[in-house]
Amino acid sequence: MPVSCSAKGGAVLTNDELYALCAARHYRIRSLPLQSAPAASLPSGWIAVNPEQLTDPSVEKAVLAHELGHLETGSFSTGSDADHDGRHEERANRWAIRTLIPAPQLCHALESGKVELYQLAEEFGVPEEWILKAFSYYCSASPLSLTEPEQQAVRLLRGYQLAAAAFREAGAPVLAFLRVERRDFQQDGFRLVLDEE
Repeated sequence: MPVSCSAKGGAVLTNDELYALCAARHYRIRSLPLQSAPAASLPSGWIAVNPEQLTDPSVEKAVLAHELGHLETGSFSTGSDADHDGRHEERANRWAIRTLIPAPQLCHALESGKVELYQLAEEFGVPEEWILKAFSYYCSASPLSLTEPEQQAVRLLRGYQLAAAAFREAGAPVLAFLRVERRDFQQDGFRLVLDEE
């Protein structure tokens, strides 16, 4: 189960808190000059990190959470033909997303006006690509795999995603027209009202 923060305005996990979580769970972290990846985890509870590849704190946070996700979910390749690495990587990513970017907090950030990708990345202290991964995960996740607060938040996130897609498809001229006059925009049951600027 991911570590969760409070739904509205809860504290975002810091890198130090992730390292403290590793220590509390008795996972050991060691700096190693890995060649092919910035980090790797082992089922025995070790995480190897290459500090030379983790110079950006947001990348360090995402990578550490991903490796911690392997340990927390027990998702490791066994080497058998039936084993699929992609499945293990996906489980680790899901754990990291639910821990670093909880759906209720993501909704709260959007509702507070942080709607640009860079704003959300700054809010959660992760690379922009992880915000996109979070939207993708939450909007495609089965309700059975989510807690009730996550399910409620996901319903809102799907609305944001549909509205954003509809506006992107509409293009700038339509958006300019919508900004000039007060208009309602409705797409797949989601309604947005734009006021004059």
